[in-house]
Amino acid sequence: MDHTTIADCYKNHSGDYFHRMGGAGRYVGYEDWHPAVLTLGCAYQAMKVRTFSELQPFWSRLPLTIMSGCDDLRQKTLKLLTANLDDTVVAVPFLKWVEIEIRESVKRSYGHEVAAVFTKKMAEIKNDLGLPVDTKTVQPLLVPSSVKVDVLRPDVSDIVTQDFVEYCCELYKLDHFGDHGYAHWMRVLYNGRMLAAETGANVRIVELFALLHDTHRETEFDDPEHGPRAAAYAQRLLDGEISGFQFDLTADEKKQLLIAIHDHSKPINPSKIRQLNIGVCWDADRLDLQRVGIRPQPHSLYTRYACESDVIRSASFRAQQIRL
Repeated sequence: MDHTTIADCYKNHSGDYFHRMGGAGRYVGYEDWHPAVLTLGCAYQAMKVRTFSELQPFWSRLPLTIMSGCDDLRQKTLKLLTANLDDTVVAVPFLKWVEIEIRESVKRSYGHEVAAVFTKKMAEIKNDLGLPVDTKTVQPLLVPSSVKVDVLRPDVSDIVTQDFVEYCCELYKLDHFGDHGYAHWMRVLYNGRMLAAETGANVRIVELFALLHDTHRETEFDDPEHGPRAAAYAQRLLDGEISGFQFDLTADEKKQLLIAIHDHSKPINPSKIRQLNIGVCWDADRLDLQRVGIRPQPHSLYTRYACESDVIRSASFRAQQIRL
């Protein structure tokens, strides 16, 4: 497994098991929310929230064929998580954040109805365990280094390359440990890729926006011209006036990217946005507002997906906790 987070274990290990060679069809009573509950049950055990016997509220909701069969899937999942989890995290609140991430993955794969069933089952389980079912605030946590790596060292693409990221970092004249430097760009990139996958937005526009939009700030505070400055520089970059980088964008894609960069800090009503790509760029940026103590509000976001409370909550967690 490439990543060591619980959410990735669900997607790439326990969840994937039931889609290889028609696996799900071999088990009577299988439902699409089962792998998510199995993964979280193993995570609770691995992080020593409860013992195996105390976690019966998890196990009793799974078919016996999954608990005792499936090529020892439960034992293998527990072993994988135990070997890779960072023991510096505060278990219960951290697992709530992971539950949100897994729920987003369930919803993307199986739809809202299955995600709603998963949420209901988890509420029942936590109630049976005497754990809080819901909290309204994001609690301060220690974030495992593996989670930080996922955001701060993103997957490469034809846009996100080591050379181009380093080039953008050199353009930025402020402190990268501040509120608008490298870590902010990487969180915007993470948000943007997530939104693009959900909405079908052009991920290349989103990636370029994430890396370029704040490169020409001159102050951490009020700097209304930093967007226009960055857009002017991006225009030269896209026109090939700056050697070393070549981006194959159509004229319309270039236009949308430049508008997104130029106007990203303006107080524009989302209902006035007419281009999905621009809206996703701005949502990716605004979902990171918690880094400066401002919780993103649905009325300021463009896409329906970005407005969902779980998406805002998990993005706000990253904004507070994942820094250089």
